[in-house]
Amino acid sequence: MSLAENVKYYQELKNMTTAEFASAANLPADTINKIRAGATQNPSMDTLKRMATALGCSIDDLAEMPKPDMDVRELFPEDLPTDPEKLAALVCKTVAIQEESHKTAMHEVRKDRKWWRNATILVVVAGIIMQLLTMIMVARLYWDIINPADGSIRYVTVDNAPRK
Repeated sequence: MSLAENVKYYQELKNMTTAEFASAANLPADTINKIRAGATQNPSMDTLKRMATALGCSIDDLAEMPKPDMDVRELFPEDLPTDPEKLAALVCKTVAIQEESHKTAMHEVRKDRKWWRNATILVVVAGIIMQLLTMIMVARLYWDIINPADGSIRYVTVDNAPRK
C-alpha cells in the first residue's frame, strides 16, 4: 500500500476526522489532505513522525518501509556461546546483517529523494538560463534602438492619438 492508503487506513482505524488528526499531529489539515490524496508522496521525516505519533503507529508502518527479512532472534542459535569472545563475534555478525538490511532500505528512500532534488535543480537552472536569454534579448533590442545600422530597420514610435 502507498503512503496515502496507509494514512487513510490508520486514520479510519483510529476513527479520527481530518481536523482531529491534524490537531493531534500539530499539522495543517491541508497537509494531511494532500498526503491522503497522494499529491504529496515524500513528506519530511518530521511530518511522518508527527502523523505516526498521532495515529499510534510507527513511521515504518505509515511509510511502509521494507521490513527486514528475518527477526534478529532467528540469527542467534538456541544455545548461546558462554565464551565472551564467541558471544561478541556473534553479536557483531548480527549487527552487521541488520546494518546491511537498514542500508538497503535507506538506499530506496534516498533514491526517490535524489530524483526530486535533481529535478528541482534542473528547473532552477532552466529558469536562470531563460532569465539570462531574456536579458540578452532586451539588451540587444535596446542596443539596436539607440544604434541603428545603416540600411537597417529603424524603430519609430507611433502616436495613436486621434487627430483634430
